[in-house]
Amino acid sequence: MIKRYSIFTGGLMAFLFVAALSLSAGYGYAAEVASGTSFVETKTVCMVNDRAMGKDQIPVEVGGKTYYGCCKMCVGNLTNKREYRYSTDPVSGNEVDKAMAYIVQKPGGDVIYFESKENATKHIAMSGTDVKTGAPAN
Repeated sequence: MIKRYSIFTGGLMAFLFVAALSLSAGYGYAAEVASGTSFVETKTVCMVNDRAMGKDQIPVEVGGKTYYGCCKMCVGNLTNKREYRYSTDPVSGNEVDKAMAYIVQKPGGDVIYFESKENATKHIAMSGTDVKTGAPAN
């Protein structure tokens, strides 16, 4: 009986702690915790695979901007192929330069690129939608 009570109390305390953090940090943080997404540093993303890699990637300078790849093939693609350096913001529909983007990591490691933190926060806050496309989840 005592062990069950302690596990319940521990779980309740963890929940209250996260709730307190959410209230103190604002709605964006609450949505981030709720959705399992997180904001990531540009240099930790392979911009060819569109994945957060958990460590610094190989910097690739193109046109005065820095992109990141995980291997020689990705470095070559970033250097020579424009389509790997750009994405589409799912909120605005505008083209986004990955070197200048605000990047959000989905559960599992895939990333989404946004033209602003505001768009990323709006997208995270949308419930019942596919995080990648903004379309209703099936």
